[in-house]
Order: sequence, then structure tokens, then C-alpha cells
Amino acid sequence: MKTAFICIIILSITFYARSQSNDQNNIVKGRIIILPLGGLMYSVGIGYERLIRNHFSLQVLINRSGIDMSSTDGANEVYNNVIPELKYYFNTREVVAKSYYISSFLEIQQNSITPGGEQSTDNYLISSKQKQASPGLLLGKNFQLSRKLHLETYMGAKYRMGNEKTEQVINSTQASFSRRYEMFGMRAGFNLAYRF
Repeated sequence: MKTAFICIIILSITFYARSQSNDQNNIVKGRIIILPLGGLMYSVGIGYERLIRNHFSLQVLINRSGIDMSSTDGANEVYNNVIPELKYYFNTREVVAKSYYISSFLEIQQNSITPGGEQSTDNYLISSKQKQASPGLLLGKNFQLSRKLHLETYMGAKYRMGNEKTEQVINSTQASFSRRYEMFGMRAGFNLAYRF
């Protein structure tokens, strides 16, 4: 429900920005990937980017990805992200569709794991939930596909800081655990982008 509400807000901002100007400073982007490999692996994302200066832009992405192995009695994992980002394009706004860029971002993620049925009767996981904030830096490259379409690719590093809460049964006794963690990670991906 929250994801749908946020998507509606982004689309409303996009259409409002489109109606206010014809300056080609708006970019809407997204991706849908579905891989039926023994279970279902998916990644869905939508975002909005606004060019604000000759070389700078602000962007927000909303992503949902997961692995659903419940059809094979496996676990179900869901990851929800909101990612605000500040980009610097090495070329000017006229050639953003084929420019290299560097960006700083803050990935805010919430994920949950629901275990499958194949577990021991004495020791098993009930649920696991994580929340994390991950600042990082990316290097990206846009590939122009047409006058208005481009493919955005990126890769970079992030520093993950989070909390994990786990409920499980150990030796037939239910227990809850919490832990904080910090570690380095990676962020990489692609989006199809439309500039207007």
C-alpha cells in the first residue's frame, strides 16, 4: 500500500512537471525483471529525475525486489528500497542521454524473510526483518537509444548500517534476537529512462 502511494506521488509530480515546462529537464525511469528459475525472482523499480543545473540532477528511485521460492517449499524474501540521489554529469544537459556520471545516494531499505516449510521441527526460523540506511557513491553511464530514450547503467559502493530482528525456535523454545550491523556492500543495476 505504501509503495503504491509513493508511486502515485512520483507519477503526479512527473505529470505536473511536464505540464509546467517543455524544457526537457524531466526524466522518468524504471525496470521490470521477472525470472522464473525454480521459484520467482523479480525486480521492479520506478523513479523520477530532474535536471537542476547544467551538470547536476536530483533523483528518487523506488525499488521492490524479491525471491519467492514458496512453490518449491522454500523461503520468500522481499526487499523495498527508497533511494534519493544527487548526480553530477560529466557532459552538459544537452547530452545527458549518453554521458558518464557520478552520484551520491542514500539507500533506505527494509526487507523481510519468511521461511519455507523444509525446516527441522526443533530448530527453525519464524521470521527475519531488517532495516538499513546505506550511503554510497556510484559511477554510471547512459547509452542513448533514441532521441528521448536512454539506458542508464551504474555500479558503486555503499556502507550498510542496519538493524536485524529475528524470531526463531531453538531446541523447541521460541526466541527473539536483535543485532546491529555495519558492512560494505555494492549497488549496481540499470534502468530504462525517458526524457521529456
